[in-house]
Amino acid sequence: MFSLTSSWLLALVGLLLAAVLAWAVGWLPRHRAGAVRAILHQALALVGSIALSLLLIGLALNRNNGWYTTWADVFGLTSASSVTHSSRGADEKGVQAAPEAVGNPTALQADPAHNPALTGYSTDATGGQYLTVTIAGPKSGISQPALVWLPASYQAHPDRFYPVIFGFTGSPGSPLTYKNNLNIGSMISALQGDKRLREAIVVVPTTFPGTIDSECTDFSSGPDQGLWETYVDADVRDWALANLRAESAPDAWATVGYSAGGFCAPMLAVKHPDHYTRAIAMSGYFAPEWGKTPHRPANDKTYDLATIVKNTKPKADIWAYAARDDKTSMTALNEFQKAIHLPTTLTTTLQESGGHQWGVWLEGLPAGLQWLGRVSPAFAWRAS
Repeated sequence: MFSLTSSWLLALVGLLLAAVLAWAVGWLPRHRAGAVRAILHQALALVGSIALSLLLIGLALNRNNGWYTTWADVFGLTSASSVTHSSRGADEKGVQAAPEAVGNPTALQADPAHNPALTGYSTDATGGQYLTVTIAGPKSGISQPALVWLPASYQAHPDRFYPVIFGFTGSPGSPLTYKNNLNIGSMISALQGDKRLREAIVVVPTTFPGTIDSECTDFSSGPDQGLWETYVDADVRDWALANLRAESAPDAWATVGYSAGGFCAPMLAVKHPDHYTRAIAMSGYFAPEWGKTPHRPANDKTYDLATIVKNTKPKADIWAYAARDDKTSMTALNEFQKAIHLPTTLTTTLQESGGHQWGVWLEGLPAGLQWLGRVSPAFAWRAS
């Protein structure tokens, strides 16, 4: 009856808040007390009303967004067990690892320490390193900061080229979440040590700056006009190919995203299979979920991934991860999987509970990276 997302709980907290306010406003002024007692009563009324107000707001926001769905989620007691729920057309028997890619790098690629685009690069970072860079887009007109992860062997092997993972955040979200919250670099290094994944470059562009709900799409209406798909797919990708030793084959490029980024990741793979072969979508969805200001007409199917999959049949592999009690993500996933037909594949892995929050993505990301190492020759582990 008083579950974390129930209306009964909201009503109870609301009644308690009303009672405290009535006591503070209606009862206390009419009953004189000693100075110490009066101060204590006023402090209790102030602290109680503030605490209950914040609790009521938090419960309402949580109910609308599905961050935590049970009290166990709040206190970190949720089971993290996952089960493969369904696989549409996917074959996960494992692939033969592709050879290490070597080539003739440009001067900028071969000597990253003297590449002005790679601010803060260290030749002593033998365990891999994060860089914060600024990527200006000549085609989109957008310029935003981005996070880059370079693997441990990057400095020691100036002729080696690496597969690339594009990462996408929720909305609002900073690229630094992939460093501070998820630490994707350490995950890749650990999986590489466990022979489950090859070393890879990670690039996380800014796609939801401030209050802009870009959905990683090109839009020309509303107050926040911007060519965000062009920025990511053309400008950021071109920047990575020019400044990093990144493989160019689509099999060597994958996307990953959580929440709103869980739309960006499969969108790019579905719309641009010539650039990205695989996508990892955590707690995502498969059609834009605009904020208060839609950026395209209501009947515009340009970014409806189910429609695109049906019409174009892209050669793309998608791995989707969500908690079963994340109703929004599960509804979107169940509808999208109806549209899947070869050569597009969809593998779905579900966590029993956890809602729509970091605990789910911390479990999902290493599982998704392991999937990538199983199905992609370019990401499959290979002895160096």
